[in-house]
Amino acid sequence: MGYRSGLQLVVERSRGRGGLRLSGSLKRLNRPQRFFLERYFSRWQIFMDIRRYPEFKREAALFNLQIEAGEEVERFYDDEVARRTIVFDAGVSSGTGFSVVLKTKGDRLYRPLQAVVGEFAGPNMALRDPLDAFGVEERVKDAQGVIEYTELFSDLFPRFMRDRLSIEESVRFHRQIAVRHLPPALGDDVAEVVADYVDEKHLLREPHRAREFADNVQRAGAQLRITEAARELAAFCELRENLRIDMDGAGEHPNLEEDIRSGALKIGLKHRLYRFQERGVAHLFLTERALLADDMGLGKTVQAIAAALAFSRYKKVRRVLIVCPASLKVQWQREIERFAGEKALVIGGDAKAREETYSVLAGKDAPLFAVMNYELTYRDLDKLKKLPVDLLVIDEAQRIKNYRTKTYTAIKNLRHKYIFALTGTPLENELDELYNIVRIINEDVLPRNPILFRERYCTFDAFGKITGYQRVPEVSQRIAAITLRRTKRDALAELPPVIDQEIWLEFDQEQRAIYDDVKHGLADSLSWEEWRELDVKNLLVQLMRLREICDSPRMHFPEKKPSPKERELIVVLKEQVEQRNGQAIVFTQWTRMAELLEEEIKEAGLAVAYLHGGVDVARRAELVDEFQRGKYHVFLSTDAGGLGLNLQAASLIVNFDLPFNPAKVEQRVGRAHRLGQEEPVNVLNLLMSRSVEEGLVRILARRQKLFEDIFSAWDEGGKPEQITLDGWLRDTRKLARELLKDSPG
Repeated sequence: MGYRSGLQLVVERSRGRGGLRLSGSLKRLNRPQRFFLERYFSRWQIFMDIRRYPEFKREAALFNLQIEAGEEVERFYDDEVARRTIVFDAGVSSGTGFSVVLKTKGDRLYRPLQAVVGEFAGPNMALRDPLDAFGVEERVKDAQGVIEYTELFSDLFPRFMRDRLSIEESVRFHRQIAVRHLPPALGDDVAEVVADYVDEKHLLREPHRAREFADNVQRAGAQLRITEAARELAAFCELRENLRIDMDGAGEHPNLEEDIRSGALKIGLKHRLYRFQERGVAHLFLTERALLADDMGLGKTVQAIAAALAFSRYKKVRRVLIVCPASLKVQWQREIERFAGEKALVIGGDAKAREETYSVLAGKDAPLFAVMNYELTYRDLDKLKKLPVDLLVIDEAQRIKNYRTKTYTAIKNLRHKYIFALTGTPLENELDELYNIVRIINEDVLPRNPILFRERYCTFDAFGKITGYQRVPEVSQRIAAITLRRTKRDALAELPPVIDQEIWLEFDQEQRAIYDDVKHGLADSLSWEEWRELDVKNLLVQLMRLREICDSPRMHFPEKKPSPKERELIVVLKEQVEQRNGQAIVFTQWTRMAELLEEEIKEAGLAVAYLHGGVDVARRAELVDEFQRGKYHVFLSTDAGGLGLNLQAASLIVNFDLPFNPAKVEQRVGRAHRLGQEEPVNVLNLLMSRSVEEGLVRILARRQKLFEDIFSAWDEGGKPEQITLDGWLRDTRKLARELLKDSPG
């Protein structure tokens, strides 16, 4: 007997349409029961997908939840399913001898399905081309329809599809080319060609090679249909892949068609681009609303500037607004002047100063580029809504990963026609982060309803907590049309290499005693069967303290002597400066540790620039310029201060400690290993053996997996392993115990 919740399903009819609504109060329900209902009902308590009603009834019993539903509800379900059902049947035609006939069950066909039938079928309900059956099937499912097949259709359709293929634009995957076929109906020669070009979702892996695929599959004996939409999309993808950027000759009368026929956009850029950067500019220019997710150091800024110039020249864009972290505004201003030869107006200062700046931007003689920081987007949203912005550029777009923030809401409300989102880390921890960024760019790429997105791509426990992800390759395929991501490996021929090295050190006797004292204080809590939220927080504080002691006991006991890490750092830096005549960057997470290191480096006779989150923008730019000119031997920075730095003068990066987030590690390396670097970059990680830092290295490898599965799935050509956060959390708890054990170094 289920728990009598006082809830009732009722049929609600409005304007000729009907639906199921949940009536009653949810206050008496527990958390798992509430989460269960959220999976099926909208915020207005309307049942979202009538096809799932039988599934809902079965699962309600599992949650000990009894919801009253009378005969009217059952009749409504039966009638609604009948209205939404399309039956595929076989017929005879004068052309191919075979036709696909659509049949209905209900008296009145569901309105969205009427549009599908009208688009593909004639008055007799026969499809104009039997190959359209694949597209109709997808559209019916997307319109929440139900599909049935007659025995005759199931028997004859595979025969008709013998070595037949249809190349068309995918319905489900935005701006992707689908190859419609039945794998069992393909001969060996045709199947071999299809396997080389087409993935498991029946999409072309490389859409720009569509013509090549068509030639090869016809040569193998296939009968091929190519729709006009697919031809246009293939030509677009081919152009995006091969278009060049001409620095010279930005004449007074641009002609986009002529320049595209010549194979090059003429934008008058002041510096030549690498070939992979030209592809990035073509992606931004042709896609128009795009995500550029290149690794740190591959020049996302210059690609965006070049694409903005192309928009200005060919698409009559008159206003480009760049939104970035406050620390990067001056850098954007300088890069625009350097690469485009244009002046950029920086929005900042007090309210009066900003008001004057907005007045200038609203005028006819305003510069093409304006730069502002994220915080001003919500402070000045009313003024920004009135500003005529054609192209919006969002730098470090991971800043808008949380839809609950004021920044996200402000960015979403900015008026613009085109948008570039730039980030090297579009996904740091959770899949929702990527979803929120993509929604800003193009709402048609992923499901518009976040509940439906989570339902399809996430798994949950009974309390609604995400325990894992599913269908990860499908996410990567859906975002492929708007996303371009290259790693340093992709541009290896045009970049100097990175050499990673781990240096494992031993505690001295004093440091070991302090470390063990803190470690033993945690042993009891790790033996508990259940942890409360406060217990977990206390554990994390103690683990952080252990990591701080690995760096130096002086963080807690100023009277102690320098640690082995501190001593090793000075040896490494002196060797880099005195023997190699080079410069180095040192990163640490903690401001207190950075202050101690600054003293040590100065005492060693080395000139050091120290940057942290409290350094103002102007002084920050001075420190970077002075380091690049050789005034300092060492650039010491916390993670809070290191965002967006260009420090190609350094050929050595020392990670004095490692953050838990693998994206931050990549950001550190990207400060020196970027375009303009002329030497190999050495990365040294200073680590303490038989300590929590051994476990930290394993955690970084695990957290990197989710990112790689999303953004490398289509490159590797295989299905990534299942990602389960439930297993990850379980392993993390196990790892927390392992972190406190002595491990071999």
